[in-house]
Amino acid sequence: MNDSEAPAPAEYSYASFYQASPDAQNFNILVNNVRVNNDLFGYSKFYIYQNFTPGTYNFKFSPATTTDPGPSVEKSVSLEKDKVYSIFTIGLRSQTAASGKGQEVLVVEDELEIPATGKAGIRVIHLSPDAPSVDIKTVGTTPNTLFSDVAYKEDTDFMEVNTGNVKLNLVHSETGEVLFTTPNELTLSEKQIYTIIVRGMVTPPANNTNSINIQLYRNYPDR
Repeated sequence: MNDSEAPAPAEYSYASFYQASPDAQNFNILVNNVRVNNDLFGYSKFYIYQNFTPGTYNFKFSPATTTDPGPSVEKSVSLEKDKVYSIFTIGLRSQTAASGKGQEVLVVEDELEIPATGKAGIRVIHLSPDAPSVDIKTVGTTPNTLFSDVAYKEDTDFMEVNTGNVKLNLVHSETGEVLFTTPNELTLSEKQIYTIIVRGMVTPPANNTNSINIQLYRNYPDR
């Protein structure tokens, strides 16, 4: 190569990881059978986007302890150049795959467009395996419905909303029952992009405290 030539820019795909299975043991993350996590991948753990050379990868989530082995879940995923993905472990270890609520790997392609001035971007992903379809509404005298009738495993498009602090209600789409209210205001900042995760269980089993709630995390900037 001529010394004056600049090297070709690197080509990458990007993937983040989130553990949403509310009755799972801690996992290790294996990418093509190589462990990539330094700490335990436990419930509600989120890892920001990582760079990957485009190609097909096997993502395996393997029990991190031999005292509570549980099942492994895995999925082969084709990661395309310049595309962004979120990879979730979801479902219940106590349920079978045939029920539609067993443990599995869910992959979502993220469309990250920087919001307009004065706006933030937000979406919702429903990962509570025993919950009905839900609405996300603001709390107040005139509540605003941000998202409606979101079913289990469904992800919405990102939408632009006004920046600022907001409290949210998680509402049963059919009955209007409030399933959860954020205890504190959530901050939505200008030109940043967020995901609302509906997680946990409406009826957790004995000795499990992972009741249904919502978690907000920032997709972009991711640091």
